[in-house]
Amino acid sequence: MPEEITHVALSNLRVAATNTRKDTSAGQEDVSLQGLAQSIKEHGLLSPLVVRPAGNGTYEILAGQRRYLACRELRWPTVPVIVRSKVSETTAVTLSVIENVQRADMHPLDKAKAFTELKDRHQGNLRTVSDTTGIKVPTIQKYFDLLNLPPELQSEVGTGKGSAGVGAMATLARTFEDPDDMVEAFNQIGAYTEKIQAEILKRSDGDVTLIPGLVTQAAEGAFDIKPCGSGIADCPHIPDELRAPLAKAVRALEEGQASADQPLKEVAASHKKPKRTPSRS
Repeated sequence: MPEEITHVALSNLRVAATNTRKDTSAGQEDVSLQGLAQSIKEHGLLSPLVVRPAGNGTYEILAGQRRYLACRELRWPTVPVIVRSKVSETTAVTLSVIENVQRADMHPLDKAKAFTELKDRHQGNLRTVSDTTGIKVPTIQKYFDLLNLPPELQSEVGTGKGSAGVGAMATLARTFEDPDDMVEAFNQIGAYTEKIQAEILKRSDGDVTLIPGLVTQAAEGAFDIKPCGSGIADCPHIPDELRAPLAKAVRALEEGQASADQPLKEVAASHKKPKRTPSRS
């Protein structure tokens, strides 16, 4: 049964303390608050806010904080809402997390803090947090890692760098224990792509003194490794004429028709189609 939608005066709404989106300016790279207001002005508010009673005719916003702020920019007198009367604090946090964490424009540190609060409310059970939000445990753990960064590096984390930026910064936090080492490493690898950053950090094995040498190697192209696709069929490095024989060679190895010490080129050669001899008339 669909939930009933009613209209509430903007003056009777306030953002709930449980709302996980603290940085409302995050997301300027996608849709600014003014851009959202313009969209609502042109197309209307497509999704009502979710609220709960707060006493004396007022309501707390559980989901829809940016929509509320955009409508306030438009000076709307009322907005459509769905009222949920019996909502626990844990459910309130969960609603806010579910609405926000899958959006690219929520600040990563807000996500990290929201996941932390949910974990605390679920007695530290990360699996329950994952099941509740639909976010995989390794992804949640990456956001937790961001909270281990020193303040000067947390300020480098933002929505503009997307999930790739989050992954690189989380790897940095996991690689080094000393915040000074994190800063030093970041200052040296920050200009590289996430893949190269990850390779440098992996090879450093947590020793910041190795970073300069690894950065030199990266500058020389040592880590410019191109992926081989999902297999022989789409690997860009394999000439088309070799795909079929190589595939047969791999199958032969898997099926035990070739020994492990038999050179792959010999297996491929054994499956090579004989050349046609042109007929003489």
